[in-house]
Amino acid sequence: MKMVIDPKKVEPVLENAVIKTGNSHRYVIIFFDLLCPFCAHMFLENEEVLIEYAERGLITFVMSDFIVHEEAKPLHAMLRCLPSEQRLEFIKETYSDLRKALERANQIHSSSCVTNEHILASGYNLLLGVRATPTAMFFNKLLGRGFVVEGYIPQTNMLEYLRSLF
Repeated sequence: MKMVIDPKKVEPVLENAVIKTGNSHRYVIIFFDLLCPFCAHMFLENEEVLIEYAERGLITFVMSDFIVHEEAKPLHAMLRCLPSEQRLEFIKETYSDLRKALERANQIHSSSCVTNEHILASGYNLLLGVRATPTAMFFNKLLGRGFVVEGYIPQTNMLEYLRSLF
Protein backbone atom coordinates (compact mmCIF):
# COMPACT_ATOMS: atom_id res chain seq x y z
CA MET A 1 0.00 0.00 0.00
CA LYS A 2 1.51 3.35 -1.08
CA MET A 3 1.16 6.05 1.51
CA VAL A 4 2.51 9.40 2.55
CA ILE A 5 4.78 8.92 5.53
CA ASP A 6 5.62 11.81 7.82
CA PRO A 7 9.45 11.96 7.93
CA LYS A 8 9.22 13.41 11.47
CA LYS A 9 7.61 10.16 12.62
CA VAL A 10 10.33 8.11 10.95
CA GLU A 11 13.23 9.98 12.60
CA PRO A 12 12.75 8.50 16.12
CA VAL A 13 12.65 5.02 14.59
CA LEU A 14 15.89 5.69 12.73
CA GLU A 15 17.54 7.18 15.81
CA ASN A 16 16.58 4.18 17.97
CA ALA A 17 17.11 1.45 15.39
CA VAL A 18 19.12 -1.53 16.51
CA ILE A 19 20.62 -1.94 13.00
CA LYS A 20 21.34 0.85 10.56
CA THR A 21 23.56 0.02 7.58
CA GLY A 22 24.16 2.13 4.52
CA ASN A 23 23.87 5.80 3.74
CA SER A 24 21.06 6.44 1.31
CA HIS A 25 17.87 8.50 1.33
CA ARG A 26 16.04 5.28 0.40
CA TYR A 27 15.24 3.29 3.51
CA VAL A 28 14.14 -0.28 4.05
CA ILE A 29 12.99 -0.49 7.66
CA ILE A 30 12.21 -3.95 9.01
CA PHE A 31 10.15 -4.09 12.20
CA PHE A 32 10.92 -7.39 13.91
CA ASP A 33 10.57 -9.53 17.01
CA LEU A 34 13.33 -12.01 17.81
CA LEU A 35 10.75 -14.72 18.65
CA CYS A 36 8.72 -14.23 15.47
CA PRO A 37 9.14 -17.27 13.18
CA PHE A 38 8.05 -15.30 10.11
CA CYS A 39 10.61 -12.59 10.94
CA ALA A 40 13.26 -15.29 11.19
CA HIS A 41 12.35 -16.79 7.84
CA MET A 42 12.23 -13.38 6.14
CA PHE A 43 15.54 -12.26 7.68
CA LEU A 44 17.43 -15.43 6.82
CA GLU A 45 16.12 -15.34 3.25
CA ASN A 46 16.69 -11.62 2.57
CA GLU A 47 19.58 -10.45 4.77
CA GLU A 48 22.31 -10.89 2.16
CA VAL A 49 20.39 -8.95 -0.50
CA LEU A 50 19.57 -6.10 1.89
CA ILE A 51 23.18 -5.86 3.12
CA GLU A 52 24.47 -5.92 -0.45
CA TYR A 53 22.15 -3.06 -1.47
CA ALA A 54 23.21 -1.10 1.64
CA GLU A 55 26.92 -1.68 1.03
CA ARG A 56 26.51 -0.47 -2.56
CA GLY A 57 24.92 2.74 -1.22
CA LEU A 58 21.55 2.02 -2.81
CA ILE A 59 19.55 1.82 0.42
CA THR A 60 19.87 2.32 4.14
CA PHE A 61 18.91 -0.98 5.76
CA VAL A 62 17.30 -0.51 9.17
CA MET A 63 16.00 -3.00 11.72
CA SER A 64 13.73 -1.71 14.47
CA ASP A 65 12.49 -3.64 17.50
CA PHE A 66 8.77 -4.31 17.58
CA ILE A 67 8.36 -6.66 20.50
CA VAL A 68 5.24 -8.76 20.13
CA HIS A 69 6.25 -11.66 22.38
CA GLU A 70 6.88 -10.68 26.01
CA GLU A 71 9.44 -13.50 26.22
CA ALA A 72 11.51 -11.75 23.54
CA LYS A 73 12.38 -8.79 25.79
CA PRO A 74 15.58 -10.38 27.22
CA LEU A 75 16.76 -11.15 23.69
CA HIS A 76 16.09 -7.61 22.48
CA ALA A 77 17.77 -6.19 25.59
CA MET A 78 20.81 -8.38 24.99
CA LEU A 79 20.91 -7.33 21.35
CA ARG A 80 21.11 -3.69 22.42
CA CYS A 81 23.93 -4.53 24.88
CA LEU A 82 26.12 -5.72 22.03
CA PRO A 83 28.41 -3.43 20.06
CA SER A 84 26.66 -2.40 16.83
CA GLU A 85 29.06 -4.40 14.65
CA GLN A 86 27.99 -7.64 16.40
CA ARG A 87 24.23 -7.14 16.22
CA LEU A 88 23.50 -8.55 12.76
CA GLU A 89 25.41 -11.71 13.63
CA PHE A 90 23.45 -12.03 16.89
CA ILE A 91 20.16 -11.73 15.00
CA LYS A 92 21.29 -14.37 12.53
CA GLU A 93 22.41 -16.69 15.35
CA THR A 94 19.14 -16.13 17.22
CA TYR A 95 17.02 -16.92 14.19
CA SER A 96 19.18 -19.96 13.40
CA ASP A 97 19.29 -21.43 16.94
CA LEU A 98 16.67 -19.88 19.20
CA ARG A 99 17.26 -22.21 22.15
CA LYS A 100 20.95 -21.25 22.38
CA ALA A 101 20.13 -17.53 22.06
CA LEU A 102 17.51 -17.70 24.84
CA GLU A 103 19.97 -19.39 27.20
CA ARG A 104 22.56 -16.71 26.45
CA ALA A 105 20.04 -13.89 26.92
CA ASN A 106 18.82 -15.23 30.25
CA GLN A 107 22.41 -15.30 31.52
CA ILE A 108 23.03 -11.69 30.53
CA HIS A 109 19.56 -10.26 31.27
CA SER A 110 20.65 -8.89 34.65
CA SER A 111 23.56 -7.02 33.06
CA SER A 112 23.87 -3.31 33.82
CA CYS A 113 23.78 -2.44 30.11
CA VAL A 114 20.12 -3.46 29.84
CA THR A 115 17.75 -0.48 29.75
CA ASN A 116 14.17 0.21 28.75
CA GLU A 117 15.41 1.61 25.42
CA HIS A 118 14.15 -1.43 23.51
CA ILE A 119 10.63 -0.85 24.81
CA LEU A 120 10.68 2.81 23.75
CA ALA A 121 11.58 1.86 20.19
CA SER A 122 8.35 -0.11 19.87
CA GLY A 123 6.37 2.99 20.85
CA TYR A 124 7.90 4.96 17.99
CA ASN A 125 6.91 2.19 15.61
CA LEU A 126 3.30 2.46 16.71
CA LEU A 127 3.29 6.10 15.57
CA LEU A 128 3.89 4.80 12.05
CA GLY A 129 0.97 2.39 12.23
CA VAL A 130 3.05 -0.76 12.58
CA ARG A 131 0.75 -3.47 13.93
CA ALA A 132 2.55 -6.78 13.50
CA THR A 133 5.82 -8.50 12.71
CA PRO A 134 7.40 -8.72 10.34
CA THR A 135 6.53 -5.40 8.76
CA ALA A 136 8.68 -3.69 6.14
CA MET A 137 8.60 -0.02 5.26
CA PHE A 138 10.11 1.08 1.97
CA PHE A 139 10.62 4.81 2.37
CA ASN A 140 12.13 7.56 0.24
CA LYS A 141 13.15 10.28 2.67
CA LEU A 142 13.58 12.91 -0.05
CA LEU A 143 10.05 12.38 -1.30
CA GLY A 144 8.53 11.76 2.15
CA ARG A 145 6.58 8.76 0.95
CA GLY A 146 6.78 5.05 0.63
CA PHE A 147 4.83 1.92 1.29
CA VAL A 148 4.39 -0.66 4.00
CA VAL A 149 4.17 -4.42 3.64
CA GLU A 150 2.94 -6.49 6.57
CA GLY A 151 3.95 -10.12 6.88
CA TYR A 152 6.64 -12.35 5.45
CA ILE A 153 8.21 -11.16 2.18
CA PRO A 154 9.82 -13.81 -0.06
CA GLN A 155 13.07 -12.79 -1.75
CA THR A 156 11.49 -12.42 -5.20
CA ASN A 157 9.04 -9.87 -3.81
CA MET A 158 11.76 -8.16 -1.75
CA LEU A 159 13.80 -7.61 -4.92
CA GLU A 160 10.74 -6.20 -6.67
CA TYR A 161 10.05 -3.81 -3.78
CA LEU A 162 13.71 -2.72 -3.71
CA ARG A 163 13.62 -1.96 -7.44
CA SER A 164 10.49 0.15 -6.94
CA LEU A 165 12.52 2.58 -4.79
CA PHE A 166 14.50 3.71 -7.86
